[in-house]
Amino acid sequence: MVKLLLKITVFIVLVFTIVRLLDGYVVEDNYYFRKLHFFYEAEENSLDILVFGNSHANTGINTDILEAKCDVETFNLSIGATNTFQVYFNILEALNYQDPNLVIVESYPFIWHKEASNHLLIDGKMSTQNPYNVDVKRLGAVKLEELNLMDPSDKFYNTFNVFKYHSNWINTQAQSAILKTYFSEKEKIQFKDYDRGFNFLDKRTANKYKTTTFSDSLYISEDEKIYLKKIIELSQKNNFELLFLTLPMYDEYYQMEIDQFEKINSDIDSLISGFDNVRYLDMNKNGNYSRTDFAHAKILQNQHLNYKGGIKASNFLANYINDTYRISVKQKRNVNRAEGYLYGRNTIEKDTLFEGVVGSIDTLSYEEVRNSKVVNIPKNRRFLELNGWMYKEGVDLLKSKKRIAFKLNDDFVYITQRPLGQRKTFRLVEERGASYENSGYTLKLDKRLFEKGKYKIYHIIETDKGEVHVQDMWKWIVIE
Repeated sequence: MVKLLLKITVFIVLVFTIVRLLDGYVVEDNYYFRKLHFFYEAEENSLDILVFGNSHANTGINTDILEAKCDVETFNLSIGATNTFQVYFNILEALNYQDPNLVIVESYPFIWHKEASNHLLIDGKMSTQNPYNVDVKRLGAVKLEELNLMDPSDKFYNTFNVFKYHSNWINTQAQSAILKTYFSEKEKIQFKDYDRGFNFLDKRTANKYKTTTFSDSLYISEDEKIYLKKIIELSQKNNFELLFLTLPMYDEYYQMEIDQFEKINSDIDSLISGFDNVRYLDMNKNGNYSRTDFAHAKILQNQHLNYKGGIKASNFLANYINDTYRISVKQKRNVNRAEGYLYGRNTIEKDTLFEGVVGSIDTLSYEEVRNSKVVNIPKNRRFLELNGWMYKEGVDLLKSKKRIAFKLNDDFVYITQRPLGQRKTFRLVEERGASYENSGYTLKLDKRLFEKGKYKIYHIIETDKGEVHVQDMWKWIVIE
């Protein structure tokens, strides 16, 4: 009888171990699953700053900029449509793996106008807009506690991804793609823990904010205050600095709802009063954000910063961190992003093996550009257009990404994110060889994605091995 019980116990432990190992891989091919997977892949206690929130922080906080300017390791763990209660559990889960110096919590989850997210239900259970928030977590005490607060109809089924996403068992093609992504060093290197939007609010939509009245109130509920206090308690217990942050909203909307935002600011100030390690920053009181800093969407109470707006907000935040905190960096940072050279302290040295030419700018020909260091882009031109080529000896351009950076100053560098257009380079191939075949590029960008001013141009090649090569082209454009 004892042997039978021992065999049963061993069998149960073996099955549980296998299920637990598979649980993080039998999932949907979803951005947030990938985000948590790569977070878990980070070396334990190697991250200096962690960011939490919902889609506002996911689009508004560019961790590449924070890392470059603050010389730290960061991770943006913001997940779309999460509420205050879920943010608490996300922090709790992250603390099982990391010992951050600074935790940033963006405020929109607790000023969100959705009633279902502002309150726990009458029976004390949590409603949610995004069930993925719990699914992405590893099986453990935090996930079980969060599930218990959600109270799903079938707790056992919802606890294990291997059961909940069982359809992936038979969809071998989808499952194979997920495993390929999760075990790919290239995917790990190139993964971005923040989102980037490249459109912006049009004039017609932006003008409607001047006259639109919203019926939903913005406020911090009593239930949310309980969980904000829990987050503050975590900061005390785990000895980290805590920054509550409100990212910029479209100013026309912010001013229309100024009384509600002032009440929210007052409530946050009251909550953090007496805690020396906790601060609050409302970025709507600093900086100048126009409609071209926000992603295009219908009239809503939650405007999201686009890539341009994220550059501005993230630089302001990085400067605030440098001015306010003295972060003891855990380890020397490896620079595998162009931002590390264009914002950071790393010198861009002349690389004789990195060749390239800015061939034409706007309507100017190759000869005109070659003879001009500074090119003015007229006001009546809607787009900025460039043609040229870049080549790095020993780098396979087919497996690499070519980018162009435009540096206005130490607080604004626009780095192209989408693939550059391909341009044939027949003459170059004929003169220098077949390896130059994929060196040509074309670029067309809406000028409104830039701030006005004088920009220096840089060529960038990022390899699939995580190497970054940056070359100063010693050419400038002026956006009027």
